[in-house]
Amino acid sequence: GVQSSHMWSANLDSTWGYAENGSVSAYVSVQRRQRDLLSGLEQSPLAPPPSLWNNRLADDNNTVGLTARRKGLLRSRLELLGDLSFSSGKSSYSTSLVNYTDVLCTNYSITCGNLPAIKNDTLRLRLAAGYQLNQAGVVSLHYTYQKLNSNDYFYSGYQLGYTDVTVLPTNQMAPSYSVNVVGISYI
Repeated sequence: GVQSSHMWSANLDSTWGYAENGSVSAYVSVQRRQRDLLSGLEQSPLAPPPSLWNNRLADDNNTVGLTARRKGLLRSRLELLGDLSFSSGKSSYSTSLVNYTDVLCTNYSITCGNLPAIKNDTLRLRLAAGYQLNQAGVVSLHYTYQKLNSNDYFYSGYQLGYTDVTVLPTNQMAPSYSVNVVGISYI
C-alpha cells in the first residue's frame, strides 16, 4: 500500500503597467508530486517469506510565461495581445526490492530499477488583435503556434516487431507535434 505521498507547488506572477493602456505580465509555476508504495508478492507456503518491493512515482511540472497587452491604439480602436509560454513535465518510476537480492527480480517477473523518464515539453505563442469597427462590432485576428515534444517508452510496445504475439502492432508513436492556427472572427 501507499507508504507516503507528498505534493507541493509554487506559483509566482507579476504585472507591470508600463503605460495607462499597456501591461506586461510574467508567471512561473513549479509543481512536484511523489508517491511511495510498498508491495508484496505472495509465494507458496514452502517458500521463504514473501518478496517486498518499493515503488516510487514522481512527477515534476514547470511552466514559465510572458504576456503583453496594449489597448487604445489607432484612436482607441485597436487592442494587441501576445502570450509566450513554455511548459516542461517529467514523470519517473522506480522499483527496488526490500528484502531480497536483485536476482529475484527476474525470477518473479518483478521489474527492478529505474524506468526511462517520460518527458514532454510544450512551447506556445499566441498573438491576437482586436479592432473595434463600431460600437457593436469587433473584428479579431488570432495566431497560435504550439509545439509538443514528447517521449514515452509506453509507445515502444506498439511498434512492429516489439509487440507480444497476442497484440496487434499499431506503430503508434508518442504524441509530438507542431501546429500553426490562424483565425478571424467578428463579434
